[in-house]
Amino acid sequence: MNKILPYIAVIMAMLIWAGSGIAVQHSLVFVRPLTLIVIRFTIAILLMLCVGLLARSAGKQGSLLSLQMITVRDIPLFLLAGTMQPVLYFIFETYCYRSLSS
Repeated sequence: MNKILPYIAVIMAMLIWAGSGIAVQHSLVFVRPLTLIVIRFTIAILLMLCVGLLARSAGKQGSLLSLQMITVRDIPLFLLAGTMQPVLYFIFETYCYRSLSS
């Protein structure tokens, strides 16, 4: 099972990523772009909180859900990366889908 789990995870990520574009385009009929971004980020935060809680309860190092603690020195890099990739990416993507005709 451990050998097939990464493949399942990659396939699930691909399906979610591919489906998100369709969902965004259909959702923009009902909500404004920034509202949709807030909704998407809220869902992502809640899912990551669940992953973090599962990892904490798994506890032992080297398990599937074990997480590595970050250092204070790494926080500015995480903030920069978090601003550039997900935030700016989703803002541009959402406004782009709004301007598409199909």
